Amino acid sequence: MSKKDVRCQYCDAGRFTLLFDNVSDRLEHVEGKWRFYQCDECGSAQLAPLPSREIMALTYPDVYSPSPANGSGQGLVGLLKKLEHRVFFARVYRTQVGAVMKYTDSSRAGRSLLDVGCGRGLRLVEFARRGYQVLGTDFQEDAVAYVNSLGIPALVADAGELAMAVDDTRFDVVTAFYCIEHAYDVADMLQSCHQVLKPGGWLVVACPLVDSLQAWVFGRRWSQVSEAPRHITLPSRKGVRIALARLGFTRIQMVADSVMWCAGMAAQSLLPRSATTFAYASPRLTTWIVRGAAAAAAMGWVPLSVVENYLIRRPGCGIFCCQKPAAQI
Repeated sequence: MSKKDVRCQYCDAGRFTLLFDNVSDRLEHVEGKWRFYQCDECGSAQLAPLPSREIMALTYPDVYSPSPANGSGQGLVGLLKKLEHRVFFARVYRTQVGAVMKYTDSSRAGRSLLDVGCGRGLRLVEFARRGYQVLGTDFQEDAVAYVNSLGIPALVADAGELAMAVDDTRFDVVTAFYCIEHAYDVADMLQSCHQVLKPGGWLVVACPLVDSLQAWVFGRRWSQVSEAPRHITLPSRKGVRIALARLGFTRIQMVADSVMWCAGMAAQSLLPRSATTFAYASPRLTTWIVRGAAAAAAMGWVPLSVVENYLIRRPGCGIFCCQKPAAQI
């Protein structure tokens, strides 16, 4: 990682230190070992060497994003999926949508919103319920088809080519929940989001944070590290702020994501096989027992999430809100 042409994807500095070596894919979908190097300037980390774009497209398993209907399983397993969605995911999505509304001055009904990397669209459903005119994009065709089946418009599109995908439509709000760490080119993705925003519009970026308490506690076992190679970067708070400011965004502020979301991320560090890919792709009840154990671990981590989110302010996940100045076109 000493080549002069390798730059930090967040602050553009060129000096790195090895952070994690011999990292394995926690989903057991991709063979090999991976390394993360940390930027000496902003503290963000990035994968090296970087796989090609063609290989990156193959690193995602068939079941990656949760929804009550995806994967396999009927009867008791199907009931467990629906219960999990109601008890955990639906509540988290409501909290996240509430944060967007609070910190972006966009609560007026009828505001247009684009969700980049929308997955199976369940967060978009909540935005639509709150009165937004919504559109989602994702690179996975099956995810987009599922979103459309919910009555929510969505398109297959690369995060770096949004303007072409939406035919130059401009939005009041663009959200990217847990997408930036997957981006092959962070600056390209953020520029694409900037391009499809109206002047005065808001960008919301949610991402795991490598300078969090749980990242320090778990090290290479942290669930966001072992998402390599799908996680190409692991941003720091400073790194995200620099990347947004370099594009001219103003009023940049960060709030911690939901306590339960952060606690769930910690639980998957403790029990990697509780991940969605295993639980939703397998009809076996034993797999869901592991998922249940992870839920218990998450509840045990909740007090620590409160500490990391609000007392020491080093959350596992942050939601960054920023505004495109009205003078910019």
